[in-house]
Amino acid sequence: MRNLLSVVAALVGFAGVGMAQVPANDVNPPAGSLKAAERLAEVMNLKGQMGGGFEALMPMIKGMADSMMMAPEERKALESTFRDWYLEDFDHAKILTETIKLYASTFSEEELIVLAEFYSTPAGRKALIVMPELMKRSVVMAAAESQAKREQLKVRLDRLFTEKVSLALEPKAGQRGS
Repeated sequence: MRNLLSVVAALVGFAGVGMAQVPANDVNPPAGSLKAAERLAEVMNLKGQMGGGFEALMPMIKGMADSMMMAPEERKALESTFRDWYLEDFDHAKILTETIKLYASTFSEEELIVLAEFYSTPAGRKALIVMPELMKRSVVMAAAESQAKREQLKVRLDRLFTEKVSLALEPKAGQRGS
C-alpha cells in the first residue's frame, strides 16, 4: 500500500509540474471570438472530449503500476483513485470555460467559425471520433519509445551533469585557483 501512495503522489506531482507550465488565461477575448469559441466547443462536444483526455493518461498510470509490479488489487485501487479524483474533484465547468477562453484568445473569430464548419462536416465529425483514440495510441507509442531509449537519455544526462560539475569547479575569470 505504501508503494501505491508513492505512485499516486508521484503522478499528481508529475501532472502538476506539467500543468504549472501552462499559463493562466487571464486575457478577456473579444465577445465575437468568445461566442465563436463557444459554438466550436458545442460542435466539438468539448465537454465530452474532456473525459477522453483523462483516458489518454491511463496508459501512463498502468505503465507505472507495471514498473512497480503492483498486485492486481493495488493496480485497480490506483486506477480507481485517479478516476474518482478526476470525476469528483475536478471543476469541469471551470476547465471548460477556461478552455473556451483559451480558444477564443488563440484563434480569430473567423478561424473559429471555419473550425466549427469543418467539425460539422463528415471528415470533421470523424476526426472528433477517432482523434482521442489516435492520441491515446500515440502516447502509448511515445512511452514505449522513451522506455526503449532511456539508456541514451541517461548517457546524455550524465554528460550534461559532468560538464556542469566541471564548469562549476573551474576558477572564474579574475579568481585564483587553489
